[in-house]
Amino acid sequence: MKVFLDPRSIEKLNFVYLKDEESMKVMHKYIDPEVLPVEFGGENNVVYNHEEYSKSMMKDDIKTASFWTVDLQTDHVNHGIVVPKIAPQSQNCELLGS
Repeated sequence: MKVFLDPRSIEKLNFVYLKDEESMKVMHKYIDPEVLPVEFGGENNVVYNHEEYSKSMMKDDIKTASFWTVDLQTDHVNHGIVVPKIAPQSQNCELLGS
């Protein structure tokens, strides 16, 4: 892999291997083992649930949007994505220059 990288970039990289104790010390120097998933050599064995995470992120998005503006509302057609309310165009609109 190193043949594809710039020498200056190689100096900044540390490859970590689960079965190499010294390499895991490097990993734990930068990432606390309590938050690092077990699969990556850590102690955190929380199971990721995409549905729960998505719901949590949607609530957070709505909360953040409401902090910045009061004109936003949940659009149930777009699966809860927060979008600005737009006035519908008249069907009698004429194109410019026609």
